[in-house]
Amino acid sequence: MSSQFYELTAYPKIFRKTYWGGFPVRQNKPEPDVIENRNRFINDYDIKDRVKLPNYIYKELWNIILNVKPELRISRREEIQYHYYSSIIRNRCKSTIFDHEETYITKSGDYIIIYSPYEASDSGTKLEEFGFERIYNLYGNSSYTYMMIIPKRRR
Repeated sequence: MSSQFYELTAYPKIFRKTYWGGFPVRQNKPEPDVIENRNRFINDYDIKDRVKLPNYIYKELWNIILNVKPELRISRREEIQYHYYSSIIRNRCKSTIFDHEETYITKSGDYIIIYSPYEASDSGTKLEEFGFERIYNLYGNSSYTYMMIIPKRRR
């Protein structure tokens, strides 16, 4: 019998590293369509593995956010104090739309970042405004999942 959510998928090696994957089965009942959606996600987007995104990817996302919400801009000195752009996004945006983050790499080397907030919008801002695309639910039926593909950089 499976003890955690990730073990119920066809890709336990990938989902073991997620927050969702760590939920104990005996205390929570996973939604079968979410498990099916996670298997589908791996196939639809040719996912290789779950990864920690490099800082430059978060910097690109931060610049996208600033194009939509310039009032969040901080000084270069403050940017340096944060050190990581993922921290800037979490601390400056203070938004529930950036909830349940998961990051992946595809077999072709592109990065995928997903968020699965429980609220469809926060203060009138939706993830679509930042260029995210809504896909099938990967976290739960009471949350929406949004995805952005960040193409592999040519070196």
